[in-house]
Amino acid sequence: FADRLDRAIQRGQQLRRATDREKAAEELSAEQAKERHGDARTQLTEHIEGVLKALCDRFPGFEYENVYSAEGWGGAIYRNDISLQKTAAGGRGSTDLYSRFQLHVSPLGQVPIVEIVGKATIRNREQFSRRHFQRVRDADLDSFIETINLWAIEYAEQYAAG
Repeated sequence: FADRLDRAIQRGQQLRRATDREKAAEELSAEQAKERHGDARTQLTEHIEGVLKALCDRFPGFEYENVYSAEGWGGAIYRNDISLQKTAAGGRGSTDLYSRFQLHVSPLGQVPIVEIVGKATIRNREQFSRRHFQRVRDADLDSFIETINLWAIEYAEQYAAG
């Protein structure tokens, strides 16, 4: 019995040491995930800024603003227009028309992913609200950049059509 008891204690101690090593490895990988996410966020927010400012250049009247909030980091363009229309009584009325396109990179959460979020409104109508994400360890920034470009082109086309 004494030998079996000693072996059981040894196995328990080995298991505890293995568990401690795994936790230390996870902490290191969590730090690496944080670093990789930060690098991706920086590159993507710079690209978002360039894309949104290009839209401002093509559509006069849009204003650019940086977005730094609990939702993430990125940018947005927006504008307010007034639409004059005839009323049923023969007079004239006006309607405020609000357009906004926002792109941001979400902060690192419990699940280690890189995520971009796009929200688009054209003349008071929501056009889309989308998310694109990948695990931090597998994140392909070229695919994020392509997605940002596609969303911006779609917004420009829809705005120009309206």
